[in-house]
Amino acid sequence: MSDFQIKISNVSFAYDGHQIISNLSFVVEKGDYLGIIGPNGGGKTTLLKIILGLLKPKKGEVIINGKCGYVPQRAAQDTAGLPATVEEIVASGGSSSEKITHAMELVGINKHKDKLLSSLSGGERQKVFVAHSLAGNPEILILDEPSAGVDISSQGKFYSFLRELNKKGITIIFVSHDINVIANEAKKVLCLGGKTVCFGTPQETITQKNIENLYGRSVKFFLHQH
Repeated sequence: MSDFQIKISNVSFAYDGHQIISNLSFVVEKGDYLGIIGPNGGGKTTLLKIILGLLKPKKGEVIINGKCGYVPQRAAQDTAGLPATVEEIVASGGSSSEKITHAMELVGINKHKDKLLSSLSGGERQKVFVAHSLAGNPEILILDEPSAGVDISSQGKFYSFLRELNKKGITIIFVSHDINVIANEAKKVLCLGGKTVCFGTPQETITQKNIENLYGRSVKFFLHQH
């Protein structure tokens, strides 16, 4: 059996004739922790939707080995007032009480299971939606801007939690506008924006030249390593 989890081969996609992704190819291996960076409109969310099968590429091939779980952008923010308990939210993503309980334990929110979602912090709410995805027992977890709406003090804990999930064998793909987060958290990086595409380790990809090509010469990047 192949060691790759996701294989993207010469994928292209356009909206109303406007090319968003052109001949993109890369491989995500089992156990990878991939961060995706790039400017607004660069194709990051579009790529996630192609991987998830929500959009069909105009050209190319997408092969997925394993089930995907998805935490969409602004999940914690847009559902802050939802009149549901933590357990009810997680249960809507699972098929058995055993998987639901396991997902809550894995994420560390079992103690909050009877609380209303609205009573939790942004970081805790985001964990609830990760648990919702994990209740479906995925091998791949895909997150679009996972720290959006999460207070600064909780972001470090949230990414530490994602690292632990990755150590347990879950392949993680996440989009972030925070280049330092990508540099410090991800094992691999995909730069995606217009004609600029790069893929490799953070050391190989997050360079001043690549950042200028992605965001423009006015952007100065200073890496703060943990």
